[in-house]
Amino acid sequence: RFVLASHFFWGLWSILQAKISTIEFGYLDYARSRFEAYFQHKAQ
Repeated sequence: RFVLASHFFWGLWSILQAKISTIEFGYLDYARSRFEAYFQHKAQ
């Protein structure tokens, strides 16, 4: 039910974290996977 909102939110969060976080993590890769999932579900 809220799958699209969840993927979109976490995608945005990951982009922000990539800019401001000092923790080494693949935030942009995570954002990419979340937005890919968002667009896959949206197309269904």
